[in-house]
Amino acid sequence: MDFYARVEKALEKRQVPKLIAARVDWREGGFLSAKREYLRLTRERLAFDVCGAPFGTGFFVSWRFGEKPLKFRPLLLLIVAALLASIAYWMSDWVVVIGFPMILCS
Repeated sequence: MDFYARVEKALEKRQVPKLIAARVDWREGGFLSAKREYLRLTRERLAFDVCGAPFGTGFFVSWRFGEKPLKFRPLLLLIVAALLASIAYWMSDWVVVIGFPMILCS
């Protein structure tokens, strides 16, 4: 826990904009394995998990880095679908008006 406090203190000095520090638990192995506490540093969609723990007579540090998935927004999807449908409808009318006389002439 002292390691995490030192990392957080060092990051406060850097004044990284929109950086969120939190503690999360990761399982060491499978579903029934013990949990290990990580320090999660999040900024925008990026997440960086840092773990530090004693190991024998020493100390080890491990980390994981990843991106949070985009949030699904049904309203935005509906707006995009409506926009694409209206463009397709407009284009089909345009093709019929402009393209139909060309078919008759040939």
